[in-house]
Amino acid sequence: MERKHIIGGVIAIAVLGAGYLFMRTPPKPPMPSADGSGSPCGDQASCKKACSGGDQNACTYLGGLLIGQDGGAPEALAMLTKGCNAGSANSCANLGTMYHRGIGVPENASKAVELYKKACDGGDGAGCSNLGGLLLSGATGVP
Repeated sequence: MERKHIIGGVIAIAVLGAGYLFMRTPPKPPMPSADGSGSPCGDQASCKKACSGGDQNACTYLGGLLIGQDGGAPEALAMLTKGCNAGSANSCANLGTMYHRGIGVPENASKAVELYKKACDGGDGAGCSNLGGLLLSGATGVP
């Protein structure tokens, strides 16, 4: 076995372990919402306005909603990119999944690794877990 594969395996296992530790952390309580929907910003129009104003929680919430809607991927990409750039680790993890799976964008494993790493560094357990899984998979384009 080549040295680079051994080192890559050790790094992937360490990242998976970090993901496990982050996922064991008790979840934060849901953000209160005036309408009882669990949304940090109300309806989609209000979320879009809040995201445009720099509210990373609104960007993350709206991007997550749009990812699963038919034709919602382009707008989800914009919202999650904005949220990730504003420092939302969860937005970065969701954005990484879009690139990893080719949801509304061409599949790009190296971009997914970059985004999962940013999410993991920001404390997102799913980002750590996805990063470790992608590194272990040996996918084309993964450093």
